[in-house]
Amino acid sequence: MTKVLAIRAPSHDQGEFVLSSIHEAVEKKRIELDDIALVSHDADGKLELHKTSGRFHRHRIDDAVLRHVGDQLESTDAMVLAQGDDATIDAVGSRVRAITGGDMKTYEVTDGELLELREVTGTDGSIALADDEGLLREASDDLSMPTGIMVKMPLS
Repeated sequence: MTKVLAIRAPSHDQGEFVLSSIHEAVEKKRIELDDIALVSHDADGKLELHKTSGRFHRHRIDDAVLRHVGDQLESTDAMVLAQGDDATIDAVGSRVRAITGGDMKTYEVTDGELLELREVTGTDGSIALADDEGLLREASDDLSMPTGIMVKMPLS
C-alpha cells in the first residue's frame, strides 16, 4: 500500500532544499519512492506545482491532490509531497521531524472521498543519529577510501 507524506516548509527556498535532499536520497538508493513534488505559490499568489522529471515515477501523485494541498497553503509556505510504501514514508517523516526537532510539520494525505491533511506529530528519532555523529557520517559518504599503502615516516 502506498502513502503520501506532506512536509510543510516555511518558504519556497526551504521547500526546494527539502525536495533536493529527498531526491538525492532516492538517487543514492537510501530510500525508494514512487514520486515527489513541490507545491508553492509564486510572487503573484498563483499556485505552482513542481514535479520531478520522471526518473523514478511508478505511480504519480495525482494533480488533484497537489492542487488540494496547495489550496491549504499560506502564500509564503511550500509543501513537499512524497509518495511511497508505508514503511518508507513513515521513516522519511520520522527523520524530518527528528532533524528539525518538530519545527517542520509533517502530514499524511488521507485518500478517500474527501482529501485531507492529518498532522503526524512526534519527534521520536528512532532512525536519527546524534547530531555530531550524523553530520560526520553523512559528510563522509562522499570521501574516497585510500587505495595505496599508507606508511608513517619522518619528513626530512
